[in-house]
Amino acid sequence: MLVTGEKTGQLPEMMKKVSDYYQEQHKNAVTRIKTFVEPILIIFLTIVVGIIILSVILPMFNLYNSIQTA
Repeated sequence: MLVTGEKTGQLPEMMKKVSDYYQEQHKNAVTRIKTFVEPILIIFLTIVVGIIILSVILPMFNLYNSIQTA
């Protein structure tokens, strides 16, 4: 594209086309990566929150059971 732009005398227009093309490619790549990462993050955060909730709830049940058996 650069050689063609130099030969035809339209280097700025060709550079603009190349810039637009690569910007669109970059935007598409970022969108694809976000599409894959979002579900993984949701699952990870669900697991972390579940572990935190269990670490709070289970000792309370154990305490309740020990009080009830005593």
